[in-house]
Amino acid sequence: MGPAGLKGEPGTKGEKGDTGPTGMPGRKGEPGESISSPAVVVSPVTLRVNEGGSASFQCLASGNPEPAVAWSKLNNQSEIIQSAVSGGKLQLKHVTGSDAGLYQCSATNILGNSREVVRLTVNGKLLVIIIQNELLQGWNLVESNARSYFLIYG
Repeated sequence: MGPAGLKGEPGTKGEKGDTGPTGMPGRKGEPGESISSPAVVVSPVTLRVNEGGSASFQCLASGNPEPAVAWSKLNNQSEIIQSAVSGGKLQLKHVTGSDAGLYQCSATNILGNSREVVRLTVNGKLLVIIIQNELLQGWNLVESNARSYFLIYG
């Protein structure tokens, strides 16, 4: 036998064959999370702080899709400064008597909203003035060794 000859040109492509049999079905996937309207939990519900101190409230919201959370002060036209709110936490620094009142946390998604109210009480500064009896003589309040106390809330 002699040497092999040159390789010839490729032939034309044949017709597509029939579809093969269906394979085994895959296993069932995990169920998705159900959608739900918002639910809100706040802490603490009431808080009392001294004037000049800090107040902090936490608002935890659940729901699917994840709800948007916002804080507002009730019976007040002014908006809460956004820098005071972070991740559902309302942080008020250097509080004054005007900060006292009711605050509302609201959580909203496409299925609805949920709200909870908290109360902030601010203790005013107490100033005690002691006046010796000599200073009171012009007021006809003289008693021997008398002292008068005046309580003034700031």
